[in-house]
Amino acid sequence: VDPARVLLIGHSMGGFAVLAASASNPPGVLGTISFAGAVGSPRPDYVCQPDSLIDVDRTFGTGARIPSLWIFAVNDDFFAPALARAMLNAYVANGASASLFEAPSFGGNGHMLVGSPDGAAWWPRVAAFLRTLNLPTNILVPLPEPRELAQPTPLDDAGRDAFANYVPSRSYEKA
Repeated sequence: VDPARVLLIGHSMGGFAVLAASASNPPGVLGTISFAGAVGSPRPDYVCQPDSLIDVDRTFGTGARIPSLWIFAVNDDFFAPALARAMLNAYVANGASASLFEAPSFGGNGHMLVGSPDGAAWWPRVAAFLRTLNLPTNILVPLPEPRELAQPTPLDDAGRDAFANYVPSRSYEKA
């Protein structure tokens, strides 16, 4: 690990946390990627205090000078595109460097886009962002093909869909 070439990446509350961390411009951090980065949505189509969330993003962006990429799927049931745009606008209002990628719909709830098996919907935008930071985008250690797994039973339709996405996934949750 090169401590002078760090990238912060998080999803949901973790995406919000990496924006908070980058607000202090830690040494060695070159960029931040926030997948659906927000908090305060205990259920689909409801955010507890959206105005407070926007205000906090404004605070994070006040001193942040580390470039960031925000990725939200257009069908994110927890944080809708309009809220994501409002949060980003608040974040950049005082000079923070950030861009928003509104990814296409993913599954039944785009909030889980980061877990897409191949990242096809978001990888091109992430790779372009990494290139602007002079960070590598090629695979350095090839991963073995995912093993075939027997589908557990019983599963309803949603469970079968989730399992079909899980099997080819290369996400860290499978470690």
